[in-house]
Amino acid sequence: MVARVVLTRPAPRQVALKQALEALGIDVLALPALEIVALEAVGRLPQPHEFDVAVFVSRTAWQIYWQTLRAQDPGFEWPVECQLASVGTSTAQAIEQDLKQVFDGVFHVLTPAIDTPQDSESLWLKLRAALRPGAKVLLVRGEEGRDWLAQTLQAHGFDTLIHENYRREPAQWSKSDVDTLRHWQTSESLGTWLVTSAQGLSAIQAQWAMHDMGPARPQSAVVIHPRLQALVGSWLPPTSTVRVAQPDDLSVMNALTKQR
Repeated sequence: MVARVVLTRPAPRQVALKQALEALGIDVLALPALEIVALEAVGRLPQPHEFDVAVFVSRTAWQIYWQTLRAQDPGFEWPVECQLASVGTSTAQAIEQDLKQVFDGVFHVLTPAIDTPQDSESLWLKLRAALRPGAKVLLVRGEEGRDWLAQTLQAHGFDTLIHENYRREPAQWSKSDVDTLRHWQTSESLGTWLVTSAQGLSAIQAQWAMHDMGPARPQSAVVIHPRLQALVGSWLPPTSTVRVAQPDDLSVMNALTKQR
């Protein structure tokens, strides 16, 4: 039987991982649970030189912000007085790569260590040690999420501005994708699913019900944070397995292939 994997991240995040898995002979269905919608900046875009640190909660938050800055000022240079920070190492790598394409020099992004949870709590430990009292913080995020980080920064006296530049919306499954899932159901193998957020799982469950997919469920799943393990496991059969991986593509691929 051919091994099967379903990737549910937003479409732009699927491409490289899908290709890597297919190169191993795995049958891959790219089935985004959520779509990313960029938000138009209301009023003046917060400028990095006005802050001691700019925190990006995701690769999407960084890319939209960076592209907007560059569109407004093609010659823009990131100010050295504004420290960069990110919730995860994969976002940090994307920031460093984008900046290296434009500027000479080495850019250091404050982020949790690769072997620690990639979450707000881990980043907070780094920020608390690095920031001076009363530091000005720019927190770039989506419309929802990371409330704990914003509240914690503000509660400890950091002057925090929240800039929301995107939102996630439930994606709609195409007839072709649903037909593929139904075909997989007939062979009793829905494969291993990558689920990366509670919001994504809710969207998957809604589509499952909408298309009347019945009681069958995937045999296993990979998630990117321990908090998702029980939540996703509750949707799967009792005999299923849910493996936790770090959010970078290599860690996710290793976790997916171990469950083949």
